Amino acid sequence: MTRSILVVCTLVLLASLALAQPLSGQRIAVPSPPVKEQTTGGANSKPYPTEQAPLPVRIIESATGSQHTKTRETQADKHDAKDLDAQIRAANAAEKQILPSWAGAILSFVGTLLILWSLCESREANRLTRRALLHAKETDRAWMAPKEVNTFPGMAVTWRGAVFREAILFQCIWENSGQTPAHNVSTYTDMEIAPFGTERPQFEPQWPAENSVMVSPGGSFHGDRAALSPESGYGAAVIGRQAQAFLYSAVRYYEPSNPDLPRYSDVLWEITRDGTEMRSDQEVPLFKIVCIRATAN
Repeated sequence: MTRSILVVCTLVLLASLALAQPLSGQRIAVPSPPVKEQTTGGANSKPYPTEQAPLPVRIIESATGSQHTKTRETQADKHDAKDLDAQIRAANAAEKQILPSWAGAILSFVGTLLILWSLCESREANRLTRRALLHAKETDRAWMAPKEVNTFPGMAVTWRGAVFREAILFQCIWENSGQTPAHNVSTYTDMEIAPFGTERPQFEPQWPAENSVMVSPGGSFHGDRAALSPESGYGAAVIGRQAQAFLYSAVRYYEPSNPDLPRYSDVLWEITRDGTEMRSDQEVPLFKIVCIRATAN
């Protein structure tokens, strides 16, 4: 009996312990204490302060500060006015340059056209000369053609009745490029000075008396000399690049097969100053010589 009572008491005790402990892995929610509301009706309670609108702020400048501000604004206005005036002056200056710019462009264009025209004329003259030479070689006759112009200094030179202590001499060299000799060859040489851009001068040969000079095929014949002296105003103008010279040379000759029919050839050279070189410790002017016309019959 006593043992049965002990077993029952043990089972009751174990069941009580099992009910008192929670299952493993489970949480038990513990209720939080209730939140007490704050009352405002208490004797010691103070009301919350209320927000007030911000007050307007007004900045009042002093007399000195106001004067400084006005002075600064005045200077800024003057600076803007000066900038605007400078822009206006620059615009006016640019407008004034329009006409000179157009004039310069037109003059450059005209100068380019003149240069091209001169090159075309020189090319045509050279073409005619080559054509004449080829024609002479293909025919059984004499043919006097211009070969080159020699230049060399001279002392005590007489030219057109004037005597110069020093001068530069120009001499045209002719060559018989034909198949037969040229008989009774005579020459005429002249020179004229003309400003740049003017018309070419015209020359009329004045032939000397008949002579007995003969030039064989392939031989050369020296024409008369023309002088250009710095002592004369015309020569100084050419040497100083202020004018150009035109050298004219012509020859007259006869063929053995037709001794009564004269043959004529002439050439016109354009001479301009083209630098300087040293010869025997002396400066000698150089010239550009271009054939601009050559005719023959």
